[in-house]
Amino acid sequence: MSKISIDLSWKIGEGIMTPGNYSNEHEIVFTPNTKIIGDYAPDWKGSKLNTNPEKAIAASLSSCHMMTFLDLATKMKWTLIS
Repeated sequence: MSKISIDLSWKIGEGIMTPGNYSNEHEIVFTPNTKIIGDYAPDWKGSKLNTNPEKAIAASLSSCHMMTFLDLATKMKWTLIS
């Protein structure tokens, strides 16, 4: 099995860090060409433009589930279109 890794970075930016007064925005690098900006969900003062970790987990689990289904479907010789 291959090694699974990502690079995650966060910087304080402007000012000093106080409770409830700092950015959670951070960069997640999967490959040099695949990067996303992570952040709190908008309900928790995150940007709507960024990906929140809860959605990223849901996307990851859904993607793994789909790929397993596709693999099993091909073994069963099921015809799939989408």
